[in-house]
Amino acid sequence: MGPVARAGALVGRTEELSTLQALVRAQAGGAAAAVLVGEPGMGKTRLLAASADLLRNHRVFRMTGFEPERQVPLGAALPFLRRIGALGRAGRQLQALLSHADPELGSVEPARLFEAAHRALCEVADPALVIDDLQWLDGLSRALAHYLVRAALDEGVGVLMVCATRPGPESAAFASSLQDLLGDSGHYVELTLGPLAGAEGAELAQALRPGLSSASAQRISSAAAGSPFWIELAIRAGGDPGVRSTAIPALLRALGSDAVQCLAAAVIGGRPAESALLGEVLAWPEARVAAALSELVNRGVVSAEAGWFGVAHDLVREAALNQLPHEHSRRLHRQFAAVLRRRAEGDLQVLMEALEHEGAAGAVSTELASEIASSPQRRVLGQSGLHRLAAIAELPNPDGTERLAVDRLLADLAEEIGDSEFALRRLTQLSETLPRRAERASAALAAARHAVELGLVPETVALLARARRDGWDDPWTHVGADALDFARLAWLEHDAPAAQPYRTAAIDAARDLLARAGPLESLPLAARQAYVEAINAERVSYLMAGDMTGMLDVADEFVEATRGLGEQHLDARLFLSVALRLLNRWPEAESRAVEVRRAARQQVHPGMEAYAGLELALVVYHLGRVAEARQLHEEARRLCERIGSSFDAADTWLCGLREVIEASAANWRTAVESLRQQADRHQNPHYRIILRQRAALWSARFAPAETRELVVALLDSADTDARAAGCVRCAADLHVIGAEALARVGEVDSTRRLLQAWDAQWPDPNARAAFHRLRADAALAAAAEESSAPELLRQVIASATAAGTRLEELWGLIDLGSVLAGADRAAASEAWSIASRLAAELGAVSEQRLVDQRLRAIGVRRVAPIRRSAADASPVATLTRRELDVACLAVTGARNVDIAHTLFISPKTVEQHITRVLAKLGVHNRAELGSRYADDLDVAADGTEK
Repeated sequence: MGPVARAGALVGRTEELSTLQALVRAQAGGAAAAVLVGEPGMGKTRLLAASADLLRNHRVFRMTGFEPERQVPLGAALPFLRRIGALGRAGRQLQALLSHADPELGSVEPARLFEAAHRALCEVADPALVIDDLQWLDGLSRALAHYLVRAALDEGVGVLMVCATRPGPESAAFASSLQDLLGDSGHYVELTLGPLAGAEGAELAQALRPGLSSASAQRISSAAAGSPFWIELAIRAGGDPGVRSTAIPALLRALGSDAVQCLAAAVIGGRPAESALLGEVLAWPEARVAAALSELVNRGVVSAEAGWFGVAHDLVREAALNQLPHEHSRRLHRQFAAVLRRRAEGDLQVLMEALEHEGAAGAVSTELASEIASSPQRRVLGQSGLHRLAAIAELPNPDGTERLAVDRLLADLAEEIGDSEFALRRLTQLSETLPRRAERASAALAAARHAVELGLVPETVALLARARRDGWDDPWTHVGADALDFARLAWLEHDAPAAQPYRTAAIDAARDLLARAGPLESLPLAARQAYVEAINAERVSYLMAGDMTGMLDVADEFVEATRGLGEQHLDARLFLSVALRLLNRWPEAESRAVEVRRAARQQVHPGMEAYAGLELALVVYHLGRVAEARQLHEEARRLCERIGSSFDAADTWLCGLREVIEASAANWRTAVESLRQQADRHQNPHYRIILRQRAALWSARFAPAETRELVVALLDSADTDARAAGCVRCAADLHVIGAEALARVGEVDSTRRLLQAWDAQWPDPNARAAFHRLRADAALAAAAEESSAPELLRQVIASATAAGTRLEELWGLIDLGSVLAGADRAAASEAWSIASRLAAELGAVSEQRLVDQRLRAIGVRRVAPIRRSAADASPVATLTRRELDVACLAVTGARNVDIAHTLFISPKTVEQHITRVLAKLGVHNRAELGSRYADDLDVAADGTEK
């Protein structure tokens, strides 16, 4: 019997390699994926290895699934995450999250980890992710792989994924989701690997044993049914045609005693391990382990790579596992669990591996469940991990104290991952069973928070009563209970007047207690949470009452109260932006929103980044940068979809924001219809108000003559919603903005009555409300054909210009032209011509279309362009501020990903800006941009800064 050659070049699979090669060529810097599907032994791993030559221009990263780790969160992905965590700026941020090295970053959760991994991968040129044994990947690793492809597709960056898997429902679902993402682009292929053809199988046999006759090679290929694995094993077994039933047992029987024991440990370990770990499990000296591993490697049973040793193939592992006595297997599992727990030091993945081994040994402990629930990375467990730990906690356990401790940890974990139903159940139980009265009160108060979040009024009332009863001597418990009663009445029962006494009691007591307690940092966490909830009740109360000055004052207090509380602090800072825009201080609001969005991105809080992005889109839209607002909203929407969150309802003014932007940017009729449909579906009256109000206003502005009945009906429905919501601020906004809409459609008497009632209720309105009142006055004067209309509209224009709200300035000009058209066509033409140029500058397509129609109606066919001074003669002057920022960085040689990092936008957005810059300046590439316009860009940038 001659020597067995190591498998070299791939034999067969020519068509599959050709398909993969075509995919790599077609990828061209975008997102692409290939899935190789085949039964065990069909050469999937061999094909992955052979594809390395196709990926020679890529930076290749790997993930491998192992069957015993299917329940270990990120078990397959962790080596990949650690590797990209060592690369670049974003990689260091990922590494900080993984290691929990910076407490300021807060807890790790899947969305943060996934987004950090995506950003780290963006900094790598031409990355490729190769996944073997996808069927064994844990759910979180599989979700990460999908996220990386989706995020790359969203942001227009390149990533190539090649996966190998056995057939199965989870693999099929993963492949289907990739096809849904990439199928239309032609950047997805799925290849099913069947047996090698007879000639190919024989060729492989002869490649493995040079000199083997063609007849013998054909016999082996046929006996192995074309499986590359069984062909190679038959060659190792001396060409035995009965290889499928005898080869592996024969291989195992030939092993020495130590090799058998070492193989058993490797099989039970499930994934490649260092020799030191195997030695610790077996309690062997290093030399003994090394000798056993050497024999296993030489016989092809175990593979070795960079000091790690793993079973050579799943089929070998399965055969060895079947021969292992049950009690021996359980003993090894116990030994692995003990060793891993000693090594864990709080590392979640290691603890979860230990849990798998304890479970296989039939001896799961609540002590280990407590360690897992206390890990700094516990949030990545998700709901499935939480419920698994809960099942362990519910096993019979004589130590009731330990069971209560685990229950408390699980309740905390449920709160952190947002499983309010689980948290409510567990905390309610704890509020009845904890031994100390103060602990029961704390649990009842925490449970009540979740009852409010879930909209459960009777449960909230009962839990708050229990909290007050058991915490009768703790003033902070009463602060928290009063704040939650305010939330219950204001948001769940829509009874704002009844809610106010609770708000007053909560905030007055909280401030008094804090003054006596000393520095905020000295408060216990529960007391600080109650203080934050009291301030939140105060700010919501100001908001509902329309007292924006008071809201701004409490917003500063809210920021200080949440300092050091991670995402909650960012939320408080973003509320400052909200308060400023409600005071008509739009540029300041933009600055605040930009700061929060940047901080959220730097700290990898994708949810808060998306929320701040939506708030910024709203502000930028009102400032008149329609295209930028559209882009900001789209980026935030894509990010929301990636992380599975929705922030449209976080602020009523964000509800329907996409339609508001689209009304100006594209088609106002489509936008209005979408707003109406959303209002009909929404359950919360607060959001129905704003949706119907916006639909009414846009209808009245763009087509008053044809939408009169629609506008009246929408506002009537919104008024019903306002009464149901019981919110003073919502009603006030509706009435003053609704008055403008009613005036535009000719409902003069109704408008006057509405404004009289509004004036009586709001004798001293804030700046934004005063502007809305001025708009309504101007619309009423125009509808009633009063002589004061032109002057009122000039005041609207001046006020909008002062606030920087250029879209309102545009509508003031459009309306001014309309009231002047009857008596002074020249003046109307001038107002509308200015409006047309302004609409073009802002990207307000619908408004420009409307004003150009009105110009044509009075005989003006073409609006003269603005004459530029000599200083503005360069085409660079046509660039928007953001285009200028991008162009200035591009001419320095910065890559898209570097520009994106500097400007806190996505690489896809950078590419879109570059495309527009090249088109506007009439150049073909960045080199030409730099050679022709570098000096002009410097001058323009200096002027912008000044």
